[in-house]
Amino acid sequence: MKRVLLYILGLNLIAVAVVLNIRYGLGVAAFSSVMYSISEIYQISLGTASILCYLIFVLLQCLFSRKVTLSYLLEIPLSFLFGWLTDLYDLVIPAIPGPLPLQLVLFGGTMFLTTMGVFLCVKTNLVLTPTDGIVQTMSQVFHLPFSGVKNGFDLSLVAISAVLCLANHTPFYGIGVGTVLSAVCLGGSSGSMKNTSSSGRHGPSVGRKQDKDPYNHPAGARFGPCRELFSFCRRLKRQRTLSPSWGGRDQRRVCP
Repeated sequence: MKRVLLYILGLNLIAVAVVLNIRYGLGVAAFSSVMYSISEIYQISLGTASILCYLIFVLLQCLFSRKVTLSYLLEIPLSFLFGWLTDLYDLVIPAIPGPLPLQLVLFGGTMFLTTMGVFLCVKTNLVLTPTDGIVQTMSQVFHLPFSGVKNGFDLSLVAISAVLCLANHTPFYGIGVGTVLSAVCLGGSSGSMKNTSSSGRHGPSVGRKQDKDPYNHPAGARFGPCRELFSFCRRLKRQRTLSPSWGGRDQRRVCP
């Protein structure tokens, strides 16, 4: 029950962050750029656009992996739930005017909300959101680092959003400095959300052995720089353990 509550909290944080990014006017997050463009171009709600995009992502996961799993199927009701939450917060969260420095600070806080939301959703090990699920599937199918796939996927969403706007002769909805910052901070510089080439599909935890390396856990890549530091410390510790003469001193034990 606790895991379910944490998961729902994580979904709510992500939905709130998506709407707040729109309110600041600095550009939406990269992963929601296509959804927002579709919403504005075709005059449908943001939640409806999110559901459409998420269902396409689920379909792509099935095509890439050439199979239909329970994890993929559970992403379908999740898509509708997230779309409903997005529309709810889009109705209740007002515009947030303010000077640019304040907007940048608030935008940074929103990126933190997104990170915490994703962390909670992944930490509970229930169902990944389709945007995270498709990146993980591509990473596993094509044997590529998750961070690299995440970067490419985010940039491709921004490119698709720009193409949609050009094709419909509309302004570039939602694309701005915030879009670039989110792609770098959430998708790239953080190593981006997970590094799961060896951890397996993070769907419902039925009959699956957990990844014992916390730095390869799906939530770990959101904190890429810290992960690299900890990885270095582990290698250093391993070297000290294996080397009997670390630091020029004989560290071997002398049995009495």
